[in-house]
Amino acid sequence: MWWKWGQWSIRRRRPRFARLHSSHAEAPSTNQTDHFEETKQIYTAKLRDCTNSRSLPQARRLHAEISSIGLIRDHFVANLVIHMYGRCGDIASAREIFDSMPRRNRFSWSIMIGAYAQTGHGRDALELFQRMGREGVRPSSRDVIAWNAIIAANAQLGHGKEALELLQRMDLEGVRPNQVSFVSALDGCASIGALAEGRSIHARVRASRSLASTTLGNTLIHMYGKCGSLAGARVAFEEMGGAAAPRDAVSWAALVAAYARHGRSRAAREVFERMAWEGVQPSGVAFVSILAACSHGGLLLPSRSYFLAMSGDHGIAPSMEHYGCVIDLLGRLGMMEELMDLIAAMPFEPGGIEWRNVLGACRTQSDVENGSDAAEIARELEPEHAAAYVMLFGLYSTEEP
Repeated sequence: MWWKWGQWSIRRRRPRFARLHSSHAEAPSTNQTDHFEETKQIYTAKLRDCTNSRSLPQARRLHAEISSIGLIRDHFVANLVIHMYGRCGDIASAREIFDSMPRRNRFSWSIMIGAYAQTGHGRDALELFQRMGREGVRPSSRDVIAWNAIIAANAQLGHGKEALELLQRMDLEGVRPNQVSFVSALDGCASIGALAEGRSIHARVRASRSLASTTLGNTLIHMYGKCGSLAGARVAFEEMGGAAAPRDAVSWAALVAAYARHGRSRAAREVFERMAWEGVQPSGVAFVSILAACSHGGLLLPSRSYFLAMSGDHGIAPSMEHYGCVIDLLGRLGMMEELMDLIAAMPFEPGGIEWRNVLGACRTQSDVENGSDAAEIARELEPEHAAAYVMLFGLYSTEEP
């Protein structure tokens, strides 16, 4: 069913719009140009609304309407459609439109690269950025989108050094980094343990009040935690809390995770309890971190208390990650019977990684019987994974002759 514009359907107007973009067509009248611009404005608003709502079915309907009237030939509109599909997660459709454009401007490249980076296609973003350079297209000094996208792509792929080099290149070319630039660069620091570079970025953020944000603060905590600077993580956490960068549940979880990662169980528990005192609802991620802290510290009773509180007090159903932390703890404590009972009572089937964890616990406790069973199941689930064979060999080697 065709959408109506006055007395005429869009199908009847199609030749009219097509002529506007034909090199051999006669010059359009003022009325035709005005009508084209009016329709373009209407669809621009619709495209932006759809981009914000991220409704893929609506995106496809809009694309069909725009194509039927020839409006997709307009560079500005085509760029908006690429951006819309990227935000809706349909990266294939975004690329199809990009490839079909007879001429692309800098924004076309930037939007497509950004769509790849935002949907986790870092390698595709890098390849397109390199192709952009080969075709002689350079990001504008005002176009921070492409820079951010390619820094993010490098960080996602674990290329932290390259991400930091790009941030430096932005500075040299007079492109002013924004919050997104620094968040991606800090992710790059975290991936390679570049503490000095992370501190330098932190100093730049401190120097500019306009850069303060909850997301940037959380990323700083994460970076310091991954780089082993618990003092830095705590400072970044305490600097948050104002109107510009209020702490959220992610902030608390990031600090708990930093302490848990480095075996600081008591400090992790103190932060977790303070979070409750301040009325912040812990997330499932926060519970993974506190259970991991309990596991590293061999804290059975606190672990049990947190595990039961998840569903009982906070309505969070334990995931495999939560069970994995408890399995690790029971194995560390040599409570093999309780560990096997927990495995049997879980509401879902454990995978290969869980059985390898059980096998690791059996090896630590020299439990050959349960270890043999765990190894057999792990090999059935992941026959190509050699770790189970190696761990089983190590288990047998612990037996007395």
